[in-house]
Amino acid sequence: MKKLNKYIGHDESKDTMAVVIADGTSGEARFLGEIANIPETIARELSGVIWAIGQALPQGASA
Repeated sequence: MKKLNKYIGHDESKDTMAVVIADGTSGEARFLGEIANIPETIARELSGVIWAIGQALPQGASA
C-alpha cells in the first residue's frame, strides 16, 4: 500500500488564519487562502481540506 504524506500549515493573526498545504515528498507548498480566526470557521474549513486530500488519494493509498 502506497502511503502519501501531506502537511497543513497555518499562520495565525488576531482576525485571520492563512492556510497552506505541503506535499511530504516534493516539499511543494500551496497557499489555500485566509479564513476567519473563529473556531467554527477553522473546524469547517480544515475538515474540507482533509476531505479534499482523501479524495485526491489514488485507490489503495492512505493518508
